Amino acid sequence: MQLVSRRLLPLLLLAPALLAWAVPCSAQGLFGKNKVTYDRRDWYSIKTEHCEVFYYSDEEGLAREVAAIAESTAAEYDTLFRMRPR
Repeated sequence: MQLVSRRLLPLLLLAPALLAWAVPCSAQGLFGKNKVTYDRRDWYSIKTEHCEVFYYSDEEGLAREVAAIAESTAAEYDTLFRMRPR
């Protein structure tokens, strides 16, 4: 029987390469250090009979459209389900 079996020889030669590959990369040390920052923005709201829509000033046109759609849908559901707003 030989000192090192022929079957174990490839494994012994491959083991150091696998260990070197498993060493953590330098970028892994930065994980969690990039904090997300947001610009402080003011909220506005549009109140209708059935709902309230919140938006940023840049999105006022879209918010008005959403409020109109929500109001017409709420009115349609009120008649469909025979409900009255509180």
